[in-house]
Amino acid sequence: MKAINFTPATSSKKIFTISAFMLLTAIGTNVNAQTTCYTDYWGNWICNWSNSSYQTTTTTDYWGNDVTNDNRGNRMSCYTDYWGNYVCN
Repeated sequence: MKAINFTPATSSKKIFTISAFMLLTAIGTNVNAQTTCYTDYWGNWICNWSNSSYQTTTTTDYWGNDVTNDNRGNRMSCYTDYWGNYVCN
């Protein structure tokens, strides 16, 4: 089993990524929906919404970008630029 080393910066970036992705793609859904997130065996960050089948999966690609995909076909990629800004597109 592989140990996962979470730094505060990495955890904060993932939480920000997931929060931003929820805001951008889940508009119109129930605001009070409960979200459950966990890290799977491969280190992917997976979030499920309790009152729907909505799910997001965040992985890190070869270049170190955080890539979030949902089960509706939406995709968002984020990275830290030269000045330390966390940029998503």
